[in-house]
Amino acid sequence: MCALFLVLSAVASIFFEERALMGFEGYREFAANRKRIVPLAWQNEGFVKIVFDMDNTLTDTRGVSKRPGIDALLDRLCGEGHELVLWTNSPGARARDILEENGLDHYFSRFIFREDYDPGSRGLPKDIRKIGGDVLVDDDPEEVRFNRTNKKKAVLVKSYVSPGTPVEKDEHEKLYKEIIKKPRLGFLKG
Repeated sequence: MCALFLVLSAVASIFFEERALMGFEGYREFAANRKRIVPLAWQNEGFVKIVFDMDNTLTDTRGVSKRPGIDALLDRLCGEGHELVLWTNSPGARARDILEENGLDHYFSRFIFREDYDPGSRGLPKDIRKIGGDVLVDDDPEEVRFNRTNKKKAVLVKSYVSPGTPVEKDEHEKLYKEIIKKPRLGFLKG
């Protein structure tokens, strides 16, 4: 009975989330044409929806190389059952090519490209509240600030501009701890 409830909850959650996206079509087409290793455990309590930027966060500016250690980080997060979403300001065709060429596409359950959330290229922010996101990981201080202002956790990473960009040896470990870190609760004063 409990297993049936979890399955029905997961299906309902996906349905209502899909309906809320209204117009975020790019990720559906892309997701239908790839191998998926993303577990569905993220539907359970304790797992978070982590939204990643692509350019200068996962890959370099031109998309020819992956940030060192990013596979280890994404493997760990997926292995723990967290849902990973890609939200990029790049057009879908470019992003799809970069993700596939770098072997990153299979980590993500959803894809949001520029034409999905900002078709007029007006500079709209990545508002992770619209997809039920819990954490944003991005190299853009404005995107991080916007989400923090809206009471969402956002982690700023150093821009990975080119394969020669220096990255700390254990950066992926530090990034993992920052993403998963629980907020500190203050004491209630009575």
